[in-house]
Amino acid sequence: MDADSQIQGFAERLDGALSEERQHRYRNAVELYYKATVHIIDYLLLMGPKELVVDNLKQRLEEIRKLDKEIANIFNEDHLFYRGTYKTKKTIQDCGKLKNDVKTIAKLSGIKSFVQKSIEKIS
Repeated sequence: MDADSQIQGFAERLDGALSEERQHRYRNAVELYYKATVHIIDYLLLMGPKELVVDNLKQRLEEIRKLDKEIANIFNEDHLFYRGTYKTKKTIQDCGKLKNDVKTIAKLSGIKSFVQKSIEKIS
């Protein structure tokens, strides 16, 4: 995956999440918001000093923790939240939590400019 693919994937997932949320399909929206954060994380790793392309969640978590522990903690929490979509009903408040995390990760990472157009849709 290259940087452009990550940017495009982020925008597509975020647009999909917003659409699902508007239709009150919160479980789908939560899944897509989470997947949008995966694109941000993968972008950070790709553009980081090691130019990494990760193969799995464990490697993604390990490598993002090396770059930024605060972002890693948010991402790990979001992953656990995402896994809960299989067990519990999700709400509009759950969507709000993940939307805020997308904005926070973008801000903390300093890549807000690459996601700015998409983030404006959730502000």
